[in-house]
Amino acid sequence: MNKFLKRLLSGTTVIALLLSIMPSTPAHAEQQIEPAVVTDYELQLIGDKSTWNAYPIVRIGKTNYGDGYARTSDEHAFPGLKFKMPSIAGQNSSDSYKNDGDKFIWSAWVLDEYYQNGDHLYIHISYPAGDKQHDQLFDFNSKNKTMKLVKKMINSGQSYNIQVYPQSEMFSVKTTRVLNKFDIYNINTGKLITTADYAFQPYPLVSGGFGKTFNRKPASNSLIINAYTNNELANYELLPNGSKKQIKYNQVNFLDATTGWTNKVGNIVYGSYYDKPSKTWLIGYKTGSSSSYKPLTKKGTESRVEFSPNLKYMLITEFKKDVKTGKRTNEYLTTIIDGQTGKVLRTLAAYNRKYVHFTYNWKYGDELVEISFNSYARDGYLNLSTGHFVSKYREWTSTYGTYSGDFSKLLSPERSPEILVNNTLHVNLSAPGVFLADNYLWYLSVSDFASKIGAAVTVSDKKVIVKLDNKEFTADPKTVITFRNRMYIPMQDFRKLGLKLQLNGEEHVKRYIYDAA
Repeated sequence: MNKFLKRLLSGTTVIALLLSIMPSTPAHAEQQIEPAVVTDYELQLIGDKSTWNAYPIVRIGKTNYGDGYARTSDEHAFPGLKFKMPSIAGQNSSDSYKNDGDKFIWSAWVLDEYYQNGDHLYIHISYPAGDKQHDQLFDFNSKNKTMKLVKKMINSGQSYNIQVYPQSEMFSVKTTRVLNKFDIYNINTGKLITTADYAFQPYPLVSGGFGKTFNRKPASNSLIINAYTNNELANYELLPNGSKKQIKYNQVNFLDATTGWTNKVGNIVYGSYYDKPSKTWLIGYKTGSSSSYKPLTKKGTESRVEFSPNLKYMLITEFKKDVKTGKRTNEYLTTIIDGQTGKVLRTLAAYNRKYVHFTYNWKYGDELVEISFNSYARDGYLNLSTGHFVSKYREWTSTYGTYSGDFSKLLSPERSPEILVNNTLHVNLSAPGVFLADNYLWYLSVSDFASKIGAAVTVSDKKVIVKLDNKEFTADPKTVITFRNRMYIPMQDFRKLGLKLQLNGEEHVKRYIYDAA
């Protein structure tokens, strides 16, 4: 056992980091990461076995990503919203609940959906009972910690019957009507305001590879509905008070490589256009009164485009075409464009995956996007402001979660796994202290981990030297990753200091989610 761990176990000393940064290499200086908090919500149904009455309880957990994932939690019970649970053979068996003292938590067959709008968290639960489907919609106020029942209904069939539109403060209920099959309600009053055949929230105007254009700007809290009047279908902008006006819109598919489209971002107009000299569909942009596009892609390629939710970035996936056949190959580049200026920020090589079919999932705003690969390849995350791509390890929260910080400061939204050192020291690094790289190796922040184990780090002439007691190693420059002025090296390198390292019992991560390969 090294001297530091002996001191740790005896409980007599303070952990110290000896970190030397050469003045000639300011890029390696540590950058303070602003504290960021993940808040997760979970609704559970607490019941009484003697009466089979149940009431909702909302559990709230807060995890501080900037403080070693320190976590606090509380819960809020609402016995005033109790209801009689359905008593169906087998459904109230011991498999349907788990004991919690003299109460129980009903867990089987309950599906829940969460929708947030400011301080309001709308929670929809749905569960079957025989040939009936039970739906309840709650409005939880996260500021004053109150909750009310908005809608309760029982219908035939086992399917979702309620759809919530949080920013519009409305929800719909599916009926059995052939035309205008949805009843639209105000979520604050619970009152029916109109019927519609189809409904959607207009914002964001762009969602990944798809967009909408309107003949006028819809209100931020409006709902766009398609409704039949005298057997004629028309589009309307619906407000929460029930007023509506006709509106026109078009759908745009930015993923279509052989169709002309435009999308205006500020003073920049992006578009897909056919270049006659090269006989190629290109992606380009123009500004002001310019009538011609400046190309962002090249001839002999086929491209698809996606925009980040707030149009801060445009992503171009540019596939090379076979010279002889003209068909798209599996060779591609990814270009990140500044949405406000049309400037090329960086061009990335193909992601480190065997499979080239992937989709972008914009769950985290503009700065971080999840990339889902087909063929069961492990998914990943792309930090757009830096161009770093890392692997996904697991879902970042098992319930509904919100993140209060700036995702540009993270490589992954996931909580870093705990590291066990020499079977005794539990190390939890603040984000982004640990991440799974694109090559499936775990990487650690050099200075953060060294601080935890009492090692000294010296950076000189682009060399990273780590020393603990009488052992030291120099990191391979080819394996060092720098992210926002923090340096990372493979976790396995620290074993050169004679340390036994374990990471959640799983260091060797499978490359394929459902495969042992």
